[in-house]
Amino acid sequence: MNIGEALKQYRTSAGLTQKEFTQNILSPAHYSKIERNLHDISANDLLKLLNQNKIRYSDFFSSLNQNSIEEQDEKISDQLLSAYYDRDVDKAKEIYTQISTSDNDLLKLRAKLILDTLQGGRRKLSKNKDKILQKVFSGNHWNSDSSKILILANFIEVFDLFNGSHVGETVKLRGMVHVIRHMGEVSFVILRRAQGLLQCVYEQDSMT
Repeated sequence: MNIGEALKQYRTSAGLTQKEFTQNILSPAHYSKIERNLHDISANDLLKLLNQNKIRYSDFFSSLNQNSIEEQDEKISDQLLSAYYDRDVDKAKEIYTQISTSDNDLLKLRAKLILDTLQGGRRKLSKNKDKILQKVFSGNHWNSDSSKILILANFIEVFDLFNGSHVGETVKLRGMVHVIRHMGEVSFVILRRAQGLLQCVYEQDSMT
């Protein structure tokens, strides 16, 4: 079952029209196309619909196939990253509240880290860094989990994994490209080598 089909099932079982189900979040015409899988729905609008109709996230997402869940988590992850780099505390707080009942513990952890960073700075996180690292490095294959890698890359300064001896210097990096994420004109590249991981940020027009 995909998102459109799941939304339709919840709506019809509640005996609601499309207008009653969406209210002011989406127009009935647009929502109708979502139910018929002709249009995608943003993560933000989906979470608003679920909250408004008192549908538990865990119940809804468990009705979807795994691919749909991963796609939705990725959209929310991108929204979190945008809020982080835009220094948008209100947006980060909204997303964190919306996913508080999610079964994705790593996504909730990442949202909490971003919110705490925006509200109190990275020093606030250092108090809990051991607990955070335990979650990030748990399991035998943590380094193949993109969610854990993103947490590590975003908060590498807090975790103090490097000694900071090259802060402020221009350095040459060598390593395997492990993950690349493109967000508009900005891209995030995570380099990997035996010693660990490092996130690099670059703008498209700055590359030579």
